[in-house]
Amino acid sequence: MDYIVYTFYIAALPVALLCGLLQLSCWLRNRGQQELALWAAGDLVGFCGALLVVAREHVPWWVSTALGNSIIVGASFLVWAGMRRFSGQTVPLRTFAVCTLAFFVIFHGMWFLTHDLAMRVLLTSMALTLLNAGIALDLTRSQQQQRLRTRSFLATLFALHALFYLFRSVTAVTLEAGDEFLNSGGIQNVALIVGTLKLALWNGVVLLMRRERHRQNPQLAAA
Repeated sequence: MDYIVYTFYIAALPVALLCGLLQLSCWLRNRGQQELALWAAGDLVGFCGALLVVAREHVPWWVSTALGNSIIVGASFLVWAGMRRFSGQTVPLRTFAVCTLAFFVIFHGMWFLTHDLAMRVLLTSMALTLLNAGIALDLTRSQQQQRLRTRSFLATLFALHALFYLFRSVTAVTLEAGDEFLNSGGIQNVALIVGTLKLALWNGVVLLMRRERHRQNPQLAAA
């Protein structure tokens, strides 16, 4: 059996945990910056979701698959909420929560219709495509208020990740129906490497983005 995917998932866990603790540390020193709390929550919630996915032999199947993947989707919504809060936009947490719950219901319900791995990967990839595209669009729109080079970089980063997940959706048809996700190998290995690198990158760049905004407008950064 191919355990490379499992290994990459395990390797990504400490990265998510460290990023979450970093954002949490920054928030504890800057309690007024709510985006830091949201980014920290996104990292730590995503860590918990990934932990459930790799714990499939120790928890019920629906906890590892449906709940684990839904938590990861919810973590992406928290990251989006942080981006919107940073830009002074409204944060529709209720809408984000409803979307996460809807994903769980669809993912969990699909299990009773088919155990096809390709369908599960397709559903998750499409959800993450839309999430990353939405974040990229919001970041681009926010540039109209204040142009930040770091925010432009982040918009490009999330847009590219959205394109990658769109490509992943197309390639999902190559998976065998009876495959196990953590043993599937192939492009899933690439997806995890890309995701882990992007996780570390966006966490570092958002801190630089706060610093850039502070240099341009100290009063706004302290608000």
